[in-house]
Amino acid sequence: MSLVAGSWLPSRIDLEMWDEYAGLHDDAFELVEGVPTMSPPGEGPVNRGAGMMLALAINRDRGEWLAVEELDVTLWEVPRPTVRRPDVVVAPAAALRRGAQPPQIRRVRADQALFIAEVVSESSVERDHVAKRRDYALAGIASYLVVDLRSDPGELWLYEERDADGLFVEVAPRERVVLAVAGVTIPLSLDDLEP
Repeated sequence: MSLVAGSWLPSRIDLEMWDEYAGLHDDAFELVEGVPTMSPPGEGPVNRGAGMMLALAINRDRGEWLAVEELDVTLWEVPRPTVRRPDVVVAPAAALRRGAQPPQIRRVRADQALFIAEVVSESSVERDHVAKRRDYALAGIASYLVVDLRSDPGELWLYEERDADGLFVEVAPRERVVLAVAGVTIPLSLDDLEP
């Protein structure tokens, strides 16, 4: 479930206006088809810890890229812009350097995002498993990992294969996956996400 932003933001905006409001909205908002939408970050220390551990696990084997948290991704600008804030984004280091964009904007384009991961929370089940999976596929994100630690031992869904419409093909949850980022393979298990 997503909630539309409060009255301090217009109900529909373009990317330029979104950037103008960058200091006013925080990581609790995403821009979805031109609509500022509440999208609270993962609740609780388990979700935040899992995102941090995932970024650390990926960064062990990095090349010229970096896995980061709290980075926006512009999925598309027209006809109505969509800017998502995944839990973890892998992008080329050059796209993340200071000066690559204005200081108030921490964002890459979809074609710069090499990999995206979301950690499911109680309030993000539909958003992470359905809406973002569709959006990331349509934006051309190469692979998308959904981490769900709400049950023991937890589950990992790694989406890479696409159907004829360009959407990610349904996969079975696993306890271990192998990520492929810019030609580097990275084995990942649920144990790697333990703080």
